[in-house]
Amino acid sequence: MKQVKFQQPPVGGVSRHRFEQMFPDERACWDHLKRVRLDCIPCPQCGAITNWTRYTKSRCRHACGMTKGPTEHTMFYRSHLPLLQAYYGLLLFSNMNLGLRTGFIQQHFGLHFVRTVGFIARMRRQAALLEDTLLMGGHDKIVYIDEMLLNVRRLQDGHYNRGRFGLIIFGMRCDQRIQLFVLPERSQEWTRRVIEAYVAPGSTIVTDAFSGYNWLRYSNWHHAVVNHRREWKNSDGFHHGPIDAIFGQLRRFLRGTVFLHCSDNIWEYLREFQFRFNRRWDPDRRFLDLIDHCPTMTTQTLEKARSQCDFRDFFLR
Repeated sequence: MKQVKFQQPPVGGVSRHRFEQMFPDERACWDHLKRVRLDCIPCPQCGAITNWTRYTKSRCRHACGMTKGPTEHTMFYRSHLPLLQAYYGLLLFSNMNLGLRTGFIQQHFGLHFVRTVGFIARMRRQAALLEDTLLMGGHDKIVYIDEMLLNVRRLQDGHYNRGRFGLIIFGMRCDQRIQLFVLPERSQEWTRRVIEAYVAPGSTIVTDAFSGYNWLRYSNWHHAVVNHRREWKNSDGFHHGPIDAIFGQLRRFLRGTVFLHCSDNIWEYLREFQFRFNRRWDPDRRFLDLIDHCPTMTTQTLEKARSQCDFRDFFLR
């Protein structure tokens, strides 16, 4: 079986000229958000799918008399930024390959530092909610698997400790898609749980010589082992380069964009990195997905998304 040759993705994205044509003013952003959040879903009160009319500055009215705001339970809810400025922030967020720096947004929009951090956190969570855990691999498919030790800060009593501790980041790559998880420990039990849940039977799994993968020899997957102490490529031609390159990019991404990342919110950065990497072959799709699939952002949805990425039972505090 030949390994897939990975090519350099194209450079691009939605230009500012195209953005100004799509959203020339605040009303255009409002109409787009109303169409995405209200016009395409059934009314919670009567169940009819009809157009909503603008009732006040921030709310719309349905034919049955129910009123609802299109920004409710979204990243734009109770935000001090105008909707047009928030949409432009999403454009900058989607066009940056290595993430958006806090200082850049602070100078670009003239915001206070605290509001800038909150605005970037909302955009990050927007991208994190759009990433779902999917089944990877299949017949004649190669899945590269490896782990990485990431040093992060621990939040205790509302303050970040100076000391750091390690988190186990478990990564999988198949074709042009990746998935990242946080494991409580580097053991056979947890690697088996993730592989059985997210790798399709019949796939060829390429791992290193870690003993936690020995059970793959007697499973429904084809197992290829690369012993890094002896060789870079095994006798069958398999190597670990594709997944090692992902971890290298992840370290540069976290080092360049994270101000104070801790174990509590590390899953948001992992999902953001997934969002950027899995859409790198279609840069326009990043911005269009952020505005056309505006997910519901509540405590329940964020907790559900965290539980799909962070497999620890509770936050380490």
